[in-house]
Amino acid sequence: MKILKVLEKVFLYVASFLSVASLVLSAIIDESQNVNGMMTYFSRTISFVGLGGVFTIGLALIAGTLLYFNKNEIARKIAIGAVVTTITLIFFIALAIISESSKSSVSTTAANEPLSPLFALVGGILYVCSLLCGFIYYIVGLVKPYSEDQLDPVNDKKVVLIMKWRKLMDQKIITEEEFLAKRNELLEIK
Repeated sequence: MKILKVLEKVFLYVASFLSVASLVLSAIIDESQNVNGMMTYFSRTISFVGLGGVFTIGLALIAGTLLYFNKNEIARKIAIGAVVTTITLIFFIALAIISESSKSSVSTTAANEPLSPLFALVGGILYVCSLLCGFIYYIVGLVKPYSEDQLDPVNDKKVVLIMKWRKLMDQKIITEEEFLAKRNELLEIK
């Protein structure tokens, strides 16, 4: 069970890193070589975003990723929304870039292919893997709500404590009323 939570976190962090890296690579490499990368497509797709908006989207993804596993439910919901929105947006823009470049692959060379969409695609795929790990963890938790220790009376902490209190009663150290009161307290019987 714990491995699923660890995998979910690892996939999420790597997916977010690759998605942000796709934006940075686009700004540094693709655009400097006059190749239409993620930045160009962001500004084409969402004309009001612009360069500052692209960096804002990247910052939203970073902040969302850091808050994704927060204990505060409101912060977690905001983080999930930010991460899902940004990674989905980045992923589909990467698909559009790859689709467009494959249509015009006859006239372009490998040097003119943008590098940034590949990072975004891998990031999107890893994010889906993260979601699957979280979903499987949730389903396993529904199917198996109790640990094996709780089902085994020898290893159950409450049963062990009740047995100790029973010994104290058998040895006449405590009364039967005290034992019953403690047993009811441990079993949460009112």
